[in-house]
Amino acid sequence: MMYKNTLSNTLAQISDVLSDTTKALKKSQAAYAEQSAAMLKMSRQFAEIAQDIKQSNERMTANFGALTQGMMELLGAEIDEKYNKYAQAGEISEDEAAALKKLYLAYAANGGNGERERKYNYIMGLKRSQKGDTDGSSKDITASA
Repeated sequence: MMYKNTLSNTLAQISDVLSDTTKALKKSQAAYAEQSAAMLKMSRQFAEIAQDIKQSNERMTANFGALTQGMMELLGAEIDEKYNKYAQAGEISEDEAAALKKLYLAYAANGGNGERERKYNYIMGLKRSQKGDTDGSSKDITASA
Protein backbone atom coordinates (compact mmCIF):
# COMPACT_ATOMS: atom_id res chain seq x y z
CA MET A 1 0.00 0.00 0.00
CA MET A 2 2.86 2.27 0.64
CA TYR A 3 3.90 2.02 -2.96
CA LYS A 4 0.37 2.84 -3.94
CA ASN A 5 0.37 6.08 -1.93
CA THR A 6 3.79 7.06 -3.22
CA LEU A 7 2.68 6.36 -6.75
CA SER A 8 -0.52 8.34 -6.20
CA ASN A 9 1.45 11.25 -4.75
CA THR A 10 3.93 11.17 -7.60
CA LEU A 11 1.14 11.08 -10.16
CA ALA A 12 -0.59 13.99 -8.39
CA GLN A 13 2.67 15.96 -8.46
CA ILE A 14 3.16 15.19 -12.14
CA SER A 15 -0.43 16.23 -12.80
CA ASP A 16 0.15 19.51 -10.94
CA VAL A 17 3.34 20.17 -12.86
CA LEU A 18 1.60 19.42 -16.15
CA SER A 19 -1.30 21.67 -15.18
CA ASP A 20 1.08 24.50 -14.23
CA THR A 21 3.05 23.94 -17.42
CA THR A 22 -0.12 24.04 -19.51
CA LYS A 23 -1.20 27.29 -17.85
CA ALA A 24 2.27 28.80 -18.42
CA LEU A 25 2.22 27.71 -22.06
CA LYS A 26 -1.21 29.27 -22.57
CA LYS A 27 0.02 32.53 -21.04
CA SER A 28 3.16 32.33 -23.16
CA GLN A 29 1.10 31.66 -26.27
CA ALA A 30 -1.09 34.69 -25.52
CA ALA A 31 1.99 36.88 -25.02
CA TYR A 32 3.52 35.45 -28.19
CA ALA A 33 0.31 36.19 -30.12
CA GLU A 34 0.36 39.77 -28.83
CA GLN A 35 4.03 40.17 -29.76
CA SER A 36 3.39 38.66 -33.18
CA ALA A 37 0.51 41.05 -33.80
CA ALA A 38 2.65 44.01 -32.71
CA MET A 39 5.52 42.87 -34.93
CA LEU A 40 3.18 42.41 -37.87
CA LYS A 41 1.83 45.94 -37.34
CA MET A 42 5.37 47.34 -37.19
CA SER A 43 6.30 45.40 -40.31
CA ARG A 44 3.39 46.97 -42.19
CA GLN A 45 4.38 50.42 -40.93
CA PHE A 46 7.95 49.86 -42.10
CA ALA A 47 6.66 48.78 -45.51
CA GLU A 48 4.62 51.99 -45.75
CA ILE A 49 7.64 54.07 -44.73
CA ALA A 50 9.80 52.27 -47.28
CA GLN A 51 7.20 52.98 -49.98
CA ASP A 52 7.09 56.66 -48.96
CA ILE A 53 10.89 56.85 -49.11
CA LYS A 54 10.90 55.21 -52.55
CA GLN A 55 8.31 57.67 -53.88
CA SER A 56 10.17 60.61 -52.34
CA ASN A 57 13.40 59.39 -53.93
CA GLU A 58 11.70 59.09 -57.32
CA ARG A 59 10.38 62.67 -57.00
CA MET A 60 13.81 63.96 -55.96
CA THR A 61 15.47 62.12 -58.84
CA ALA A 62 13.01 63.65 -61.30
CA ASN A 63 13.51 67.10 -59.76
CA PHE A 64 17.28 66.69 -59.89
CA GLY A 65 17.05 65.71 -63.55
CA ALA A 66 14.94 68.75 -64.33
CA LEU A 67 17.32 71.04 -62.43
CA THR A 68 20.33 69.54 -64.19
CA GLN A 69 18.66 69.97 -67.58
CA GLY A 70 17.73 73.56 -66.76
CA MET A 71 21.27 74.31 -65.61
CA MET A 72 22.65 72.74 -68.80
CA GLU A 73 20.40 74.96 -70.90
CA LEU A 74 21.51 78.07 -69.02
CA LEU A 75 25.19 77.15 -69.25
CA GLY A 76 24.78 76.29 -72.92
CA ALA A 77 23.09 79.62 -73.64
CA GLU A 78 25.95 81.40 -71.87
CA ILE A 79 28.50 79.50 -73.97
CA ASP A 80 26.57 80.45 -77.13
CA GLU A 81 26.55 84.09 -76.05
CA LYS A 82 30.28 84.05 -75.31
CA TYR A 83 30.94 82.32 -78.62
CA ASN A 84 29.07 85.02 -80.55
CA LYS A 85 30.84 87.78 -78.64
CA TYR A 86 34.40 86.46 -78.89
CA ALA A 87 34.09 85.05 -82.40
CA GLN A 88 32.98 88.48 -83.60
CA ALA A 89 35.79 90.18 -81.65
CA GLY A 90 38.33 87.63 -82.90
CA GLU A 91 40.10 87.57 -79.55
CA ILE A 92 39.64 86.85 -75.86
CA SER A 93 41.54 87.94 -72.75
CA GLU A 94 43.22 85.45 -70.44
CA ASP A 95 40.77 86.28 -67.65
CA GLU A 96 37.78 85.81 -69.95
CA ALA A 97 39.26 82.55 -71.24
CA ALA A 98 39.69 81.29 -67.67
CA ALA A 99 36.09 82.22 -66.85
CA LEU A 100 34.87 80.51 -70.03
CA LYS A 101 36.84 77.39 -69.14
CA LYS A 102 35.06 77.16 -65.76
CA LEU A 103 31.72 77.68 -67.48
CA TYR A 104 32.45 75.00 -70.07
CA LEU A 105 33.75 72.47 -67.51
CA ALA A 106 30.51 72.84 -65.53
CA TYR A 107 28.54 72.37 -68.75
CA ALA A 108 30.56 69.31 -69.81
CA ALA A 109 30.36 67.74 -66.32
CA ASN A 110 26.58 67.74 -66.69
CA GLY A 111 26.68 65.91 -70.02
CA GLY A 112 27.08 68.80 -72.47
CA ASN A 113 27.02 68.15 -76.21
CA GLY A 114 29.68 68.36 -78.91
CA GLU A 115 28.39 71.52 -80.60
CA ARG A 116 29.19 73.67 -77.61
CA GLU A 117 32.48 71.86 -77.19
CA ARG A 118 33.30 72.93 -80.74
CA LYS A 119 32.38 76.53 -79.88
CA TYR A 120 34.46 76.40 -76.71
CA ASN A 121 37.48 75.03 -78.54
CA TYR A 122 37.13 77.68 -81.23
CA ILE A 123 37.06 80.48 -78.67
CA MET A 124 39.98 79.03 -76.74
CA GLY A 125 41.98 79.02 -79.99
CA LEU A 126 41.50 82.76 -80.50
CA LYS A 127 44.39 85.14 -79.91
CA ARG A 128 44.64 86.63 -76.45
CA SER A 129 43.92 90.29 -75.93
CA GLN A 130 44.65 92.61 -73.06
CA LYS A 131 42.58 92.08 -69.95
CA GLY A 132 38.92 92.71 -70.68
CA ASP A 133 39.50 94.04 -74.22
CA THR A 134 37.22 91.97 -76.47
CA ASP A 135 35.62 94.64 -78.61
CA GLY A 136 37.97 93.86 -81.47
CA SER A 137 40.11 96.96 -81.01
CA SER A 138 43.13 95.54 -79.28
CA LYS A 139 45.46 98.19 -77.93
CA ASP A 140 49.20 98.02 -78.25
CA ILE A 141 50.58 98.39 -74.75
CA THR A 142 54.00 99.40 -76.13
CA ALA A 143 52.57 102.55 -77.75
CA SER A 144 52.66 105.47 -75.31
CA ALA A 145 50.94 108.78 -75.51
